[in-house]
Amino acid sequence: MSRLTHPVLVTGATSGLGHAIALHLCQQGTRVLAGYRKDADAPRIAKSLGENATPVRIDIALPDSVAQAAQWVAEQAPKGLSGLVNNAGIAIAGPLEAMPPADIEQQFEVNVVGAIRTTQALLPLLRQGAGRVVHIGSASGSFALPFVGPYAASKFAMEAISDAMRRELRPFGTRVILIRPGRMATDIFDRAEADALDRFEHLSAENRERYEPVLRRFQSLLHRSSGARCHPRRVAYAVNRALTVRWPRARYNVGIDAHFSLQVAKWAPDWLSDWIVGRIIRA
Repeated sequence: MSRLTHPVLVTGATSGLGHAIALHLCQQGTRVLAGYRKDADAPRIAKSLGENATPVRIDIALPDSVAQAAQWVAEQAPKGLSGLVNNAGIAIAGPLEAMPPADIEQQFEVNVVGAIRTTQALLPLLRQGAGRVVHIGSASGSFALPFVGPYAASKFAMEAISDAMRRELRPFGTRVILIRPGRMATDIFDRAEADALDRFEHLSAENRERYEPVLRRFQSLLHRSSGARCHPRRVAYAVNRALTVRWPRARYNVGIDAHFSLQVAKWAPDWLSDWIVGRIIRA
């Protein structure tokens, strides 16, 4: 693996997976432009990431914020970027039958449109620095579990976006890589679970009666399997590898559950996949 000579921008570096990625890259000697949304987070991430990190304010859901960040990055990295890690994202959860369309739009605006918007803005700098684009996807992008439909749909979309972008940019020398973690030991799914339970409390009486048993069983499954979550460091290692090896793979799967679910999605017929999920949650 080679050492990166130009900065790498990591979106959503405030906490969780993005912070782990930014920290690992900093420890490898890479200069990291660490993306944050709230001004109060800038001093904290600067302190926690160390001298190799420079905080940059960027809200990928807002075009003006992305444009301003791209202009600032161009000033900070006059020779271009070695990488862009599209990590920032949200997870909206709950029964699709009762999901407000505006919430589904928000899920796609951040996870899909936001990633595309950021990549478009920074491609000139990536070309200048012979940099790479790394999208943080999910095993949910190939195998959708119940009650995380909006999140899984956004990650399914990123599978296609990553494929198309990789093939479009390859003739120009820009590599595009997709990282597909399983369930992570971060707070994004805890927040999604809390979101789903909050939505449950506001369901109609009919839908509450319909979904309560299976939703509670699914919640219990998540709690029982919490010890098997993948540590963010493993994803950070995969990101560093994707950015530095001479011939990166198109996809890196990270975590036991990611490998298992992706194999099921690849080889099992739909009726068997549905039966497996039903047995797991005792539906």
